[in-house]
Amino acid sequence: MKFPVKKNPILIFITVAMLPLSIFILVTGLLIKDDIVAGIIGFIITFMLFIFLGYPIKKSYHEITETDFYAVFGWMKIKIPLADITKVNYTWNPISAPAWTFKRMQVSYGRYGFDLLSIPKNEEQFFTLLKERCPNAFIDIDKKRD
Repeated sequence: MKFPVKKNPILIFITVAMLPLSIFILVTGLLIKDDIVAGIIGFIITFMLFIFLGYPIKKSYHEITETDFYAVFGWMKIKIPLADITKVNYTWNPISAPAWTFKRMQVSYGRYGFDLLSIPKNEEQFFTLLKERCPNAFIDIDKKRD
């Protein structure tokens, strides 16, 4: 079952603002005759950054199958076998992670592995299904500590 992830409006705004910024840089470079090359280079850099950050806006979700948990963030795809998941909890850990929110979900698996991921939009349904599929995992989702 697929679960879309929550997205922070501030992070979405910053990403979407790259498009008009790239056009502004191009137009500014074209208007100033001496800086046409700089304008084109600036446009290419910011537009590519927009593509790189904008694609995950549409393609970010979590999927729980019969045997695996998938976290998809644009081009990145993380696969964790459900049998290996030991703990799932909320975290505010600022470590760089594929996440559209500042509040994240930490999925611990195996002996030492963990991934920080965005929280799904429908948290109740997601965690209920995860509890069914991972009965041995400790799922700590106490909302009082958020």
